[in-house]
Amino acid sequence: MTNDIEVHYKPGGNYLVLTCDEAAFVRLRNWVIAEPAVAEVVTDANSLSHIEVSVSCPGRRQTLVLDRLALLGCALVAIIVLLPFVIGVATMVGWIR
Repeated sequence: MTNDIEVHYKPGGNYLVLTCDEAAFVRLRNWVIAEPAVAEVVTDANSLSHIEVSVSCPGRRQTLVLDRLALLGCALVAIIVLLPFVIGVATMVGWIR
C-alpha cells in the first residue's frame, strides 16, 4: 500500500474494516485523537496501532431485560406443557409395574 487505505466491507453484518499503511493510519488516528473525550484519556497517541469504533446502543440494556423476561415466559409455558406429560408417563409406568 502506498499511503492508502484498504477497505473491507461486509454488508450482511454492517461491518467495515479499514487496513491502513502507517501514513494513512496517522491521519485517521489524529482525526480520532482530536476529539476532546479521547484526548483526555490517550496520553501517548504514537503508541496506538489499532482503533475500534462502534455504535453504542442506549436501549440495549432494556432489550436484554425484555429478552430475559420473554425467555422466562417460554420456560414457564414449557413447564406447564411438560408437567402433565411427565405425570401421565409416570402414571403409565406405575400401571405396568
